[in-house]
Amino acid sequence: MQFKNCHRLIWLIITGLACQVVCGQRPASAWPAAGQVDSLRVLVWKKKVSANQLSELSNFVELRQLTLQNARLTAFPEEICNLKNLEYLSLGNNEIDSVPACICELNQLKTLELWENNIYNLPPCMERMKNLKVLDLRTMKYSVQEHSDLMLRFKHLDIKLSEPCDCNFD
Repeated sequence: MQFKNCHRLIWLIITGLACQVVCGQRPASAWPAAGQVDSLRVLVWKKKVSANQLSELSNFVELRQLTLQNARLTAFPEEICNLKNLEYLSLGNNEIDSVPACICELNQLKTLELWENNIYNLPPCMERMKNLKVLDLRTMKYSVQEHSDLMLRFKHLDIKLSEPCDCNFD
């Protein structure tokens, strides 16, 4: 995809075969190259993302909203922790099992959506993230005790959880 004359690109939404670009163009779907879109604010990517694409994430320093849903992620991309202006992060419907402590460096983060993953440990520093208002952990299977612990731990947030399960993971 070419982003010629698109240095002020604000939104890029890519879902399967569809691509919407707010720049007066509607190119075919592809990951934006660094330097082509130096003012990208919103990136919505709802398909598989490669390691090369993830390594380029930290180039989008103006990014405010990032959605990587259905991206087949098996780990939290630590490159995200370099996006200091990020306010909204959605990593729903992946296979992520933990969140690194570097998430706490995202001081502007207000909403963190991690629904439909396998996350059972959140770093303690998340409790002190001043701007974080919404934490979405729906569809993850937490026991009654884990559910209660999360509700207590993040009582200052709008925390979204599915009903606790009557499950034993031992």
